[in-house]
Amino acid sequence: MRQMGTFHKGWRRRRDAGHERGHEEPPPATGARPAVSGDPAPLGLAGFALTTLLLSIVNTNLLKEGAAIIPVLGLAAFYGGLAQFAAGLFEFRRGNTFGATAFVSYAAFWMGYWWIAPRARQEADPRRRAPAQADVDPP
Repeated sequence: MRQMGTFHKGWRRRRDAGHERGHEEPPPATGARPAVSGDPAPLGLAGFALTTLLLSIVNTNLLKEGAAIIPVLGLAAFYGGLAQFAAGLFEFRRGNTFGATAFVSYAAFWMGYWWIAPRARQEADPRRRAPAQADVDPP
């Protein structure tokens, strides 16, 4: 007859009727092993760092070209936006609420920046703006 012992560090201690000392055995397999996933934090942090760095370079006029905003918008949409959003979802799945909140919030910021920046620039540039009705001379 078997007697069950105490739990010790995830292993079950079993004592057989004929043995004085028990031996440790692993818990029985209950099905497929869970898939091992990587840490999503480096992806989210890299997306935040590179996109912020490039935007800072443009904002400090180290790149004086007018088209320098185009790479920032590309990174804001995909690396700062979508990649950080994915990292936030994976952090949520891992149970890290703070990481999920931070990455999804920054992803929302970068997606908003990607959407608003070209439209704001177009509104600020009088050459690109459609003339208002009051600005048109009557025939």
